Amino acid sequence: MDGIISKDHFIQWADAGIFRLASISPGSSAKTINNPVIILGCMRSGTSMLAQLVASHTEVATYRSKSRIAEANHLWHPKAHPWHKSNFSGPPHWFDPIEYTRTSVHAWTFDSERRIRTIFAFYQAFYKKLCFLNKSALIACMIPQIMQVFPHARLIHIYRDGRAVALSNAKKQHPTVERNADVFKRRGYYMSFEDILTKCAAGWCAQMLEIDRQVESEELKEKDVLLELSYEELCANAGEWLNRIATFLNLSPDGFTVKDLSHIKSMNYKYKETLDGPTVEKITHIMEPALRLKGYLV
Repeated sequence: MDGIISKDHFIQWADAGIFRLASISPGSSAKTINNPVIILGCMRSGTSMLAQLVASHTEVATYRSKSRIAEANHLWHPKAHPWHKSNFSGPPHWFDPIEYTRTSVHAWTFDSERRIRTIFAFYQAFYKKLCFLNKSALIACMIPQIMQVFPHARLIHIYRDGRAVALSNAKKQHPTVERNADVFKRRGYYMSFEDILTKCAAGWCAQMLEIDRQVESEELKEKDVLLELSYEELCANAGEWLNRIATFLNLSPDGFTVKDLSHIKSMNYKYKETLDGPTVEKITHIMEPALRLKGYLV
């Protein structure tokens, strides 16, 4: 409707104002981020659920607010998000997450890194918390860039059975493709649900292998700045994992305000109920290397 600004546009407008203010008056925001933690993982792998739990800690500030955790994809991918509203030359993330990431990062401008640091620092200074949290499902293959922007960051990587991920992601992407069919057809990415499912399966596999490669290349385990857990482990014992995360972030385990964790349940059964045998076999074959890597196949 005329005269009404969308939530995404309002966030971008507000962030632009924060960045201009910080540029004019450096003292208006913190110069550095203290104890930054980045939650990453493939789309539909439990990143939002985990972020909500971690953000419930009394000493954790998040981008935007505790009640609405924003992914800041317009900061990490300023030329590419949202894809169907952009002039981005690369593919949609679900179609080819590796190429999407490569093309998006290549399009960063000279102040892209400074913009992310400045805006995140503003929110931590505003909330006056010991730890700053950001989560995004679109930065899973950007570990070198994350560590370049935040050299002292700690990363939490959550992963999930790729068959459940592929189905959930396809169900999320298909309506967007249909609502914007003209855009996707014009740019050559219009597909049926079945083809989107196949692409999501291949994308999960590629991302998992690339994340593993980047973790090794950046020596994150040797530096003790990476905590990895599975969605299935979190659902089975959320309380134990929150204690481990608190220790990892040098926070008190007593600071989490979420006490009832009974709602944390695995939804993996849905792919077995929704997809027929041949389709499960097909996507399992596509994802086999990464499924074996993470212990989902023996």
